[in-house]
Amino acid sequence: MEITTSKPEKRGFTLVELVVYFGLSAVVLLIVVSIFRIANQSQQATYSSYLVSGRTYSALTILRRDLQNTALSAITAYPNKTNSTEAPGMSCPSPFGFDGKEQGELQISSYGAPEWQKMIFYTVSKQGTKVGGLTRWGKKLKSDDFLPALGTVLPSNPEGDDGRGLLEDVLLPNKTVDGVGGEGGFQSGPGGGFEVQFVRRAGGEGGEESLSSENPRTQDAAGNTRLVQVTLKILRDEKSSRPSLYILKLRACPRY
Repeated sequence: MEITTSKPEKRGFTLVELVVYFGLSAVVLLIVVSIFRIANQSQQATYSSYLVSGRTYSALTILRRDLQNTALSAITAYPNKTNSTEAPGMSCPSPFGFDGKEQGELQISSYGAPEWQKMIFYTVSKQGTKVGGLTRWGKKLKSDDFLPALGTVLPSNPEGDDGRGLLEDVLLPNKTVDGVGGEGGFQSGPGGGFEVQFVRRAGGEGGEESLSSENPRTQDAAGNTRLVQVTLKILRDEKSSRPSLYILKLRACPRY
């Protein structure tokens, strides 16, 4: 008896099936890419936050110490009316002994008054298109002084030690950061990412606050406070279409 077998007929994909398969593949690929982008952005944000929190903690600690141990009347914030083109910065006297780059001992006279040992300077120098580095340096005074004096040099012209880099990615003055804030991006202003300002309160305690880059010694005494505010603006991934901008504020009260 003769047995015959028939081979199954081979059938190709129809146009509709091909369209469906390609559509499903595109959807799956889009989902995978989206998940990868979200994970990458989350990792970058976490890493940026870690770097910012670690570096700024040290910088803020040093800033607070310098401001608390200086004289309010001898603090100069830059830029100001006299030096409108100076890089963002600050100068102030310090009663701590000068021991290289390390802070020495606090020097107090027999009358209980501080003996001013050196001038401390902060300045922001350009390092990128929109960001720079915050540097701190000191200059030993020629002789111990019982009266706090103003700095005689600009922070951007170091004449003392080699300086110490405190912070990177500090926003430069008068820069626009696209993708941050509202329409038109974020404007850094003349103070850039290191803005030192003096707090005033109209009508005394409880009054409306205002900030000024001019020292209270140059203004009407009414409304002055002893508070100094430092605002740090740190820009991460300046070349990215979606950069991260961190704004931190510190307030300190000079003791002298």
